[in-house]
Amino acid sequence: MQRQIIFFLLVAVLVAIFALTNSQVVSVRLFFWTYELSQALIILFSVVLGALLVGIFNVLSHFKNKGKHGVDVKELDELRIKNESLKQGIAQANHEIETLQAQVNQYMASHQTPHTP
Repeated sequence: MQRQIIFFLLVAVLVAIFALTNSQVVSVRLFFWTYELSQALIILFSVVLGALLVGIFNVLSHFKNKGKHGVDVKELDELRIKNESLKQGIAQANHEIETLQAQVNQYMASHQTPHTP
């Protein structure tokens, strides 16, 4: 977070220096109007407008992702419940396999013919 603040301050200082070194008055036409403005004001206005647009898009993206996050959490909870159910099914199947294996072993032991030499 501190790095971002330092970065933004550095960019702001560089933009301010750039704007102030380009302080000539220029003619700006916007639709039907013509204005005589300092290049510094135009540069600063453009940077501020760009920063505002980026901020607005970030806020919109944040709210969009926040709603999606709620859906993801709900889906994750459902998958955890399903996972536990499947684990219980596997445990029951393993228990049944062990029981059947014991029955097979018991059957095989009881039906073996003794070897006579």
